[in-house]
Amino acid sequence: FWHEMSVLIALRENAEDDELLALVDRAAKAFPDYEPLHLIAMQHFTPAWGGSAQKMEAFARHSMASAPKKKRAMRYARLYWSSTAYSAHDFRNAKPDWPLMRQGLDDIAQRYPTVDNLETITRFACWARDGDALVRWNRLWLSRSGFGEAVIADSTEQSKAACLASDEGQEASL
Repeated sequence: FWHEMSVLIALRENAEDDELLALVDRAAKAFPDYEPLHLIAMQHFTPAWGGSAQKMEAFARHSMASAPKKKRAMRYARLYWSSTAYSAHDFRNAKPDWPLMRQGLDDIAQRYPTVDNLETITRFACWARDGDALVRWNRLWLSRSGFGEAVIADSTEQSKAACLASDEGQEASL
């Protein structure tokens, strides 16, 4: 908790990038599996806090290195999830490494297939315009939500058409 509070205070006080990284590194060394402080720190590197897509990516890669090897892709996905989940515009402007994020989202979908997680994961596939991932995750999400095959098939086709449409059509459908 102390480490998390230190990162929060540094964020609120507009700490320099290297100062924030030093706090995160110290905490990650003591608690390598504890992700909330990484999610908090990611905010510092977003454009809303004076960062950029390049700074977000650099921090995400830096943060991944401290995670156990089998959890690195999930950490990468969670970092972008935490900072862009509410806006297609923010997600696209962040320019995450989609294949790596997709791998992490796949891992999350397999380990934690809650309806809420699957809904958000499906949204990311839509925003990334990844038709294959969209179909796979949308089917899983709707099936976990209790819908039958006819509804799943129809909804999946509609979602795919809307998500692969132009930006104007896509924004209207979300």
